[in-house]
Amino acid sequence: MSFSGEVKSEVKDLISGKANSLVAGLAAILACIGRFEIEEGGEYTLTLNCDNVPAATKCFTLLSKASNIRFESDPASGLESEIRGTLRVQAGSSRVRELAQLLDLVEEKPPVRISHAGAAKNAAPGDKIRDTKGVTDWSLLADTGCIRSYIRSMFLCVGSVSDPEREYHLEFNCVSREQAEQVQSVLADCDIDVRITPRRKNFVVYSRDAEVIAAILTLMDARRSLLQFEDARVTRQVRGSVNRQVNCETANIRKTVTAAQKMIDDIHLLEESGKMQELPQGIQEIARARATYPELSLQGLGELLDPPVGKSGVNHRLRKISEAAAEVRSGM
Repeated sequence: MSFSGEVKSEVKDLISGKANSLVAGLAAILACIGRFEIEEGGEYTLTLNCDNVPAATKCFTLLSKASNIRFESDPASGLESEIRGTLRVQAGSSRVRELAQLLDLVEEKPPVRISHAGAAKNAAPGDKIRDTKGVTDWSLLADTGCIRSYIRSMFLCVGSVSDPEREYHLEFNCVSREQAEQVQSVLADCDIDVRITPRRKNFVVYSRDAEVIAAILTLMDARRSLLQFEDARVTRQVRGSVNRQVNCETANIRKTVTAAQKMIDDIHLLEESGKMQELPQGIQEIARARATYPELSLQGLGELLDPPVGKSGVNHRLRKISEAAAEVRSGM
């Protein structure tokens, strides 16, 4: 199972005991996978898209706990074959109507629907009661418990998170700007900063910041997933730190070897041209030391001399060798 699937599996089973939180979570799921309609005779029907198994399974549980709406067959049994596709609630119209009113998804008589042009019309049999993809009653998100439940449900429906061992990326792939802005606003109330970007016909609320992703997992109470995320995060940080240190040391060694090889070429040139014997004894000594120990640092070379010479003294003598070699090359 992917890391995103593991997070959804965990939050699917997190059910708040408070009524307001139950309703907030239910409202978020129904805003994504539910549809209220009026049938012939004015009866209300709730239709669910059950292709998203974790979201549908949790929706069944919340419907039962928050509104006492149950099903003739038991789709909440966990058998995917029973809950894929579209399911219409087999419950009395009064319960479904009460649920629609509880979630503020329908007005009192006459019920009102919003057309695509934005004009309000009286609902007729077969009409949708609502065509919004956000939680319309903001009072459902009044406290932290409700927000936790809402974010968990939204993640189940439209969320995903990448494997933290590969990259940091969490997103809510919302079907409307209204829904995306609501997710962003709710997270902002918890001091969690996320961004919105359009993607085809949808609007994606996302973050690539590890701190933000950890905060969202914490908000959802996904503790097992949070520990896994933090473990991968620490491993990446340690691996990155080690890689940077190794790369730095490798670059330093390469730089030292390159400089040493150039110095040895200069020494050989001075010896072949007979100019080495014209240089001061101290410079000849450092030249022999460098030719014999090309891998040593300046400090290591200085310690070989008698008496020992500091780094600045060694660097000065080597510079004299380079200048003498440059004069020989210019006279060729």
